[in-house]
Amino acid sequence: MALLKDLAASRVVIEGVEPLIDGGRFAVKRVENEPLTVTADIFSDGHEIIAAALVTHGGEVEGLETPFAFIGNDRWGATVRFATPGPYRYSIIAWRDVFGTWASDTKKKRDAGVDIALELREGEAILEQAAESGRGSREDAKALKALRARVEKFRKLKDEAALYAVFTEAETIELLRRCGVRANLSRYPVQVPVWVDREAAGF
Repeated sequence: MALLKDLAASRVVIEGVEPLIDGGRFAVKRVENEPLTVTADIFSDGHEIIAAALVTHGGEVEGLETPFAFIGNDRWGATVRFATPGPYRYSIIAWRDVFGTWASDTKKKRDAGVDIALELREGEAILEQAAESGRGSREDAKALKALRARVEKFRKLKDEAALYAVFTEAETIELLRRCGVRANLSRYPVQVPVWVDREAAGF
């Protein structure tokens, strides 16, 4: 029973997806290069930060992930465009943002004057997991290798201030957003069809 409760608590819920026509039986219509804004309620129990992405399928956008932005009251949104007429699909994935949660908690402790040596070791472990995830481009792999080298350097020097600064750099945050741990990954069960017409057909 306790295990089932833990599993239920770990879920990231995706619901209230729009646009969605008759549960996905019929295609959402757009014309080429017209914005398609997808919104959904995405939430989870607990204090952990969550993140989500709109995943498109078909043509030039196959497998493309567009990050969702938080709108408010559990509502999230993302916008994509399709440059070529034809059939497409979109789906949604959401997860607990391990690095984002770590960064937020660590900053609070540091601002409160609490020693963060343990948290920095946890940050290094998160970085190692990201390097082993296999996600991202070749450039991301090179960036992760360089980042690990910098972290190792400051760890050996026992320079906690410099080590913490590395983890707060914009480049690090963006890199780990793309390649970091995606705990409790949830997938919206419907791949929503989209039909894109030529621009003239929209009038």
